[in-house]
Amino acid sequence: MPKSINSDQFNRKKAKNQPVIVKPTALVQQTGLARHHARDLGLNHGAHPAVRLAGLALALVPGAGLALHAAPAQAQAEAQAEPQPGAPVDPFEIAPAGPLMRNDVAGARRIPGYAPVGLDFGALHLDPSLTLAGQATTNAFARAAGRARGDSWATLTPALSATGTAGPARYGVEASATFARHAHLPGLDSETGSLALKAGIPLTGRLALGLSGALARRLEPPFSAAGASATDGSAVLVDKLQAGLSARADLGLTRLTAGLELARAHYLPIVPASGLAPVPQGFRDDRVIAAALRVERSLGGGKVLFAQGAYRRVRALHPGIAPDRTGRAGEALVGLRGEFSHLVMGELAAGFQWRSYRSPALRDWRGAAWRARVEWYATPLVTLTLAARRDFANSPLPAAAGVSVDTFSLAAHYELRRNLNLTLSAARAVERYRDLAGATPTVRSTSAGLEADYATSRHLRIGLTARYRDRRSASPLLPRQGHAVEGGMSLRFAL
Repeated sequence: MPKSINSDQFNRKKAKNQPVIVKPTALVQQTGLARHHARDLGLNHGAHPAVRLAGLALALVPGAGLALHAAPAQAQAEAQAEPQPGAPVDPFEIAPAGPLMRNDVAGARRIPGYAPVGLDFGALHLDPSLTLAGQATTNAFARAAGRARGDSWATLTPALSATGTAGPARYGVEASATFARHAHLPGLDSETGSLALKAGIPLTGRLALGLSGALARRLEPPFSAAGASATDGSAVLVDKLQAGLSARADLGLTRLTAGLELARAHYLPIVPASGLAPVPQGFRDDRVIAAALRVERSLGGGKVLFAQGAYRRVRALHPGIAPDRTGRAGEALVGLRGEFSHLVMGELAAGFQWRSYRSPALRDWRGAAWRARVEWYATPLVTLTLAARRDFANSPLPAAAGVSVDTFSLAAHYELRRNLNLTLSAARAVERYRDLAGATPTVRSTSAGLEADYATSRHLRIGLTARYRDRRSASPLLPRQGHAVEGGMSLRFAL
């Protein structure tokens, strides 16, 4: 039986010759939980955002709708379905999330001398960065063969993460902006960014209050369900606003979290490439009021049983001549999260979700809901992740409202050297447009890619990406069908 060791004793060279059992690093936060309960309830600093569900987590209802920090690696982004507004953001998770549930394994390990340390000013910690990237694609509009148009572009992304304390309260601020300029299709030029604030305020030893707020302008990619507009032209951009209030009670082995959130989305008009008048996208604008409740029970041994539910009221703000998307939605899930074995962690959840609309032209929906993510730390140098989930995207087609998106993904992280990581990923998504004519027109998307991340020092990282995408459907009603080969290089400077 190999000896069990913690992350501080993790020896890469020794592990090449014998199996090693590793256990997650526990991070105890000031919420009144006992130390051994904190690990079971998922307070790992390096947990994945879909798994760090300390209460109003991102997986409580489909997506959070706002990017709260700089974009993750492309392989991690591929594993997530297109988010939808209205999910309460967990303000108790102040620090930015890591890419995996563990922060001492291949794909997430911070190597001394190669990881930025940031700046400290008393109780305030700052992590500034600047990323310069160049990218190219053979099919910028995701169109069929013969209509594909290639392009290359450059992006500049300054970002700042700040965390600190003010008395017993903890707070975090995330800010980033991205400026994109295209070589051949200037209509796709864009300026996007986000600003998010979160704070956790302990009221007593067992009760805490959480506040969150965010505003963002984000871009919907053309190969995604939310970005598959029928109009070729400018980028699909959406302005989002979010505010949330939550409360958490720690009751020994049980934890309760409840919250309310208000979210609003406004889509900018699309300027056609032909130079015609802008095409309004107001039929996608909405305001969402969401309420959520989550109950967690520590089972010991690094496992947590949980049940969660959410209810949302959606108000379409500018439907125009399109069907009114005003309606209601809800979801209930039961699941298990934690250590499934010494080398396997994950979260499995299943339940029921429903959506109903005011307009008779839109079809109500009731069916299964699921979230699944499993991470296998096969060796100290290799991590395999498998993920699957069902979400709903805000359709860019006026006659279709919510698009059901089932996503399945697989990624392999290989730590080739201490400062060189490779990620091989593949994803499959199935989009169902139930409101369109026909037997539920369906789009099937496939992608596969390879990434390399090389740290020259703690201040500079070099990234290389290559990816193939394919999006196709048997229905002529669905736009954005085609395939593309993409590649890029990035330089990230950090302190």
